[in-house]
Amino acid sequence: MIRLYTSGCRTEYSEHDSGVMLALHALRQCFGEVCPELFSRGDILRYAETGKPYVGVGSGMYVSISHSHGLCAAAVSDSEVGVDIEYIDPNRPVERLKRLAKRFFSADELAYIKAEADAGDAVLPERFFEVWCAKESYVKYTGDGLSGLGGFSIFGLPVEITRLRVSDANGNSYACAICSAERAEISPIYVEVGRII
Repeated sequence: MIRLYTSGCRTEYSEHDSGVMLALHALRQCFGEVCPELFSRGDILRYAETGKPYVGVGSGMYVSISHSHGLCAAAVSDSEVGVDIEYIDPNRPVERLKRLAKRFFSADELAYIKAEADAGDAVLPERFFEVWCAKESYVKYTGDGLSGLGGFSIFGLPVEITRLRVSDANGNSYACAICSAERAEISPIYVEVGRII
């Protein structure tokens, strides 16, 4: 079971804190009836040395958090999971995307993002963000952190990466990727900001 929750960020909190609150909401929705005692303690989320969030050892609950440009995402599951979300900024300088792609993307990832470009060296922003999210979801899944982004290709990994598009309340488009051990059909659940405690 994998569930993806998204929500706008609360204006009185940082995007990170808004993401944590969304993750707690998502965990409560998915596991609250199974483990009510865990949610009464208040210290549900902990962090590994790499910064990866986790729910108490042996709890059978897994969580991953991401945020970008005012939108938070939290993936919860009964097995290891990693999520990333990135705003697809139509005004992002293509030159910057090219530099990042050359630094972090493998040859087959570069070919993928260039496949439909009109000019031979152009980078399609949507495909760039699709690959970037997939890579970040994988390093969040493994707990390796962003330093490992350039050492692998998303094509042929021994895990499943589900790539999808989500929108915020204003209609802005985001790339999103969820990495897990098994293939999953994922329908994002949008939570109104005011419903997150």
